[in-house]
Amino acid sequence: MISLIIYISTCFLPRHKPFSYRNIFIYYDLISIKYALDIKLDTTNKLENGKIINNQTSGAVSGALNPKSDEAQKHADMYYESVRHMKTDVKRIAANTGFNEKEIQEVKNYVFMEKHDLGNGEPEYLYPSYDMAESWQRMIAGKYESHDITLLKHEIMERELIKQGYSQQEAHRIAEKKYNYAVEADEYNDKVERNRKKRKSNNL
Repeated sequence: MISLIIYISTCFLPRHKPFSYRNIFIYYDLISIKYALDIKLDTTNKLENGKIINNQTSGAVSGALNPKSDEAQKHADMYYESVRHMKTDVKRIAANTGFNEKEIQEVKNYVFMEKHDLGNGEPEYLYPSYDMAESWQRMIAGKYESHDITLLKHEIMERELIKQGYSQQEAHRIAEKKYNYAVEADEYNDKVERNRKKRKSNNL
């Protein structure tokens, strides 16, 4: 659990320094490095590496959290905040995926950094998505899935459509027709769940 990681990490911080989201970023960054180096983790207690793993080694696919659960949403909220403080994620994702840094920076700005007119009266951040948080983490670590690349293409297209005068909602619907990240992410989560049940059955 992320709370366990945060608790343990704060034990090593000077007591006079207040805890902040910058500390959370440090933990996520260290975890992503561990993930990228393929260090095998004991995941009996669902340790996190930007995504929660359950009884798997790094580099494998996981789905220990139900993406629709309250716990997954809390994870997404915290991870989105940590991304806003990251300094090396854009460069690492560009190097890992083949997109240029300008494109990745624009996606980061659009998804995590900028506030948008979502029809609620005042600009606000896009609602944090657990699936997108996991996609961003995998791309940082160089362990991305095909739908993670679809995410980049979708957001690049959506942002461009907004520049042309479309609303965020209209741009999203148009981009989704060509790059349907939500459907691909659901298919991926279904695959993960099937594999989890299969492993559980084989261990009986």
